[in-house]
Amino acid sequence: MPQGLAIITTFAATGAALVAFVAWKIAQSLLRPPRMTDGRAMYFLRRLSPGDVGLPFETMRFTVRDEQRARGSGNATTDLAAWWIPNPSANGRVAMLLHGYADAKVGAVAWAPCFHQLGFNVLALDLRAHGESGGRHSTGGYFERFDVKQVIEQLSAQRPRDARRFVLFGASLGAAVALATAELIEREPLEDDRLIGLVLDSPFRDYARTAEAQVELLGAPTTFAMPLAVQIAQLVSGARFGDLDSARMIRELRVPILMIESGSDVLVGDYDLRALADAMRSRSHRSPRDTFWRAEGTPHLLALSREPAEYQRRLAKFVGSLELQG
Repeated sequence: MPQGLAIITTFAATGAALVAFVAWKIAQSLLRPPRMTDGRAMYFLRRLSPGDVGLPFETMRFTVRDEQRARGSGNATTDLAAWWIPNPSANGRVAMLLHGYADAKVGAVAWAPCFHQLGFNVLALDLRAHGESGGRHSTGGYFERFDVKQVIEQLSAQRPRDARRFVLFGASLGAAVALATAELIEREPLEDDRLIGLVLDSPFRDYARTAEAQVELLGAPTTFAMPLAVQIAQLVSGARFGDLDSARMIRELRVPILMIESGSDVLVGDYDLRALADAMRSRSHRSPRDTFWRAEGTPHLLALSREPAEYQRRLAKFVGSLELQG
């Protein structure tokens, strides 16, 4: 082999190996986010529990059928950790808080006082592969939707007086999970009227594309590695990220939606932000309760901290418009 061709071949092989290595590392980060430990929670959030924001709570655990593991090895279960924050005035109303990627229920507790003040019981849940919950992989809502649906069913059975009507609140990844769970519930042959509203804060349209934006912010190359990383992550986990297009689900769902879009969101591109806003305007089952708020100038998930009064006003108006009586 001529020396020049050998050098080119060596460089190509080295480049391919580097791309494969980067793709594998990205796939691992997609599926296995770093856990929110107590140390990280104290450093980043300055709290460890709802008690740190003045709310009474009790610890709960739910054992759910693990659809991911069950597909490969028959019957399998996973334990999910949660905090129950009671409100004596709730009259069966529950706001379930679903956190973002690499976060946990301790992060979602930031929104608990908002719902508690509006007369809701609150359940803050650790999604699979996050916080204190089990679960092999985080899958952008693909398997999480089965977990959350089962938690709704179990909580309703365990606390029939306290858990009759649910609003799902989702932050970023949690918004994708909330949408996917609502779609799963609405596909049931028998109508389930427990889910009465969705609140989506900083939703993304596509899990893989948002992950790519995150990786780019960290300075990692994605042009060649990202498509391969997504394929690896799907092959390893059994999830199909493309099945959960948030814009499509927003258009098709019947449940009323409040969508809060961050006006300066570096994780969700302008094209996807426009697609999500268009989906809200073109919903097949559009309700007068549907609300879209673009919080101008606010980064990803920071609308509450930047504009707390306006946030609470819009949330109160939305939940007040829902059919909340049990």
